[in-house]
Amino acid sequence: MKIIRAFARYWGAPAVAALFFVLWCVAEAGRMGGSFAHWLDAWALAAFTVALGISARFPVASMGIIGAFLGAQLLRLFPAMQAQSWPIYFAAAAVLFFVAFNARRKVALAGLILAPICAALMALVVFLRWRGFTAALPAGAPPIGDMVVRGVRYALVFAAAMVVCGLAGYVLRIAMERRELVGAREVAEEGLRATEIELLMEQERSRISRDLHDVLAHSLAVIVAQSDGARYLATDQAQPVVSALENISAAARLALVDAQRAIEGVRDDGAPAAQPALADVAGLLARFAEAGLVVEQTESGAPVELGGGAELAVFRIVQESLTNALKHSGPGARCTVHLDWNGPGLSVQIASCGGGRQEAAPAGTGRGIPGMRERAYLAGGWLTAGPDADSFRVTAFIPYGQAPLQAVPALALAGTSSVPSSALAVRGDD
Repeated sequence: MKIIRAFARYWGAPAVAALFFVLWCVAEAGRMGGSFAHWLDAWALAAFTVALGISARFPVASMGIIGAFLGAQLLRLFPAMQAQSWPIYFAAAAVLFFVAFNARRKVALAGLILAPICAALMALVVFLRWRGFTAALPAGAPPIGDMVVRGVRYALVFAAAMVVCGLAGYVLRIAMERRELVGAREVAEEGLRATEIELLMEQERSRISRDLHDVLAHSLAVIVAQSDGARYLATDQAQPVVSALENISAAARLALVDAQRAIEGVRDDGAPAAQPALADVAGLLARFAEAGLVVEQTESGAPVELGGGAELAVFRIVQESLTNALKHSGPGARCTVHLDWNGPGLSVQIASCGGGRQEAAPAGTGRGIPGMRERAYLAGGWLTAGPDADSFRVTAFIPYGQAPLQAVPALALAGTSSVPSSALAVRGDD
């Protein structure tokens, strides 16, 4: 309907005007004497064609042309309509249709109100054509009473045609506007439903985050307190036992901080919480080194600024890889992290190998590696993970300037279940 209305508004009136002009020229070709300029009704046809052609865009000017031409005919500036040419006046009805369809409501209503006056002027011009512009009746003219009756009939016909066409244009305009309003209301209702669903999801995420905070914060705080208490009381224990308790305490504190960061990302007020970035990787490696993991970091190429989502993905992938390496490798485990800035994106490689003993990865849910793959995919890249000779290697790639894909809402709470497009190496499968 929008296409139809656009065509009717901008090209309907010119098309109808052109057709009107051509049909009249064809019908009156025999009376023109071979020249349009010498035809007595040429000015009338030209004036009404112009008024019809501009009626959609310039409604006031269009109605003004018709009124001015009728006044000029009454003042005998232009010849009155010939006996066979008076139907040219019906172009005024088409003009009123396009005015009512396209113009402002006040202009359209004014056109409908002026339609009877215009019809009376057209009938008067036709009457004077019969009566003549002299005081005496021309020879052979019908009685004055008959001419008046015929003039009134013509006025009623012109008025009826103009009012019907004007009302038709106005009704069609209202119908199309109503349909557009109904469509806009449907779009608004759909948006409202989507917003309500989003609000419900946000409320559910907030509820889950609060529950998760209560569970994790309490559990991790208990672990920290118990490990610190055991370490302070174990004065006569061997150094490996004390170191193990220190590692437990440090790892629990680190997990508590990360959990709080993830949960703050879905706060009730909707304000974005600070998330880890690529610059925080160095501190992450230092913390894992303090926990007993031998970590070596290398870098090649000139660093390029990544988006916040991509940097968070790199950080989480490195974090998950180091966590798996510390979890599944034996004492003296080693891990190398390499960032390669050459090429169209950042390539991250993490390789881990155990010391004297390595534990097999438990057959759990395995959310670690799939989560990293998901993070890499959401950042526009990819990730692979698997054994490589005597080590376990994770490789990820994140393109520069890649707009992140829409993340699954549940990932906001899972610190190790999403991935950017960098390459990392992880030990284990969870």
